[in-house]
Amino acid sequence: MELTQLADFNRARRREFADRIGRIPANRDLHRMTDDEIAAVVHACQFGFDGAWAPRITKLGALYRPAAIPVLDGYVGMAFGYQRDDLSVKVQRFGLNRQERIAAIVRALAVYLRDHRDTVAQLRTLVSPTVPEPALESEPAPLIPDLRLLDMVVWTAMDDRIAARAGRSPRWLGRPIGAHIPIEAVAPEPIHPARGGAG
Repeated sequence: MELTQLADFNRARRREFADRIGRIPANRDLHRMTDDEIAAVVHACQFGFDGAWAPRITKLGALYRPAAIPVLDGYVGMAFGYQRDDLSVKVQRFGLNRQERIAAIVRALAVYLRDHRDTVAQLRTLVSPTVPEPALESEPAPLIPDLRLLDMVVWTAMDDRIAARAGRSPRWLGRPIGAHIPIEAVAPEPIHPARGGAG
């Protein structure tokens, strides 16, 4: 984000963004939501302002609602047949404006995850020997929600597709599996109040 865009994310816009996020149930999977709850997700994903539309806003929103808000970046747009910047630019594509494209993708992701729950469960099982985190259970929800797992699959698949079109080797598929990095190694370090006086 550019400095001017950070400045443009003023108090009124932050309040509106927070209100839209607040209407989405916490810890509820996108594919288990009612139509009204999915509409709230769509509404949050459609929030934006000049220079900060879906690719940036949904990355921020996903921090607050990781099971519900998809990261709608250029790769996700391309996976749905759009141009890489179609979730940022104000153009018509296939008869849909930016807001309608965002709504269509969010709803399609919800339906896909609802219809392919068994496939996602199989994926968790298949990767668990080398990457155990997707199979870990935590309360009140899995450590990695189904939507985040699908994010990774779409992103790496599109990355490989772009590489193939450019005549390069895949960056993900068929590559050697690297050493596992345990979650503890990347976990945030809590900040505790200092004990005693400053010296």
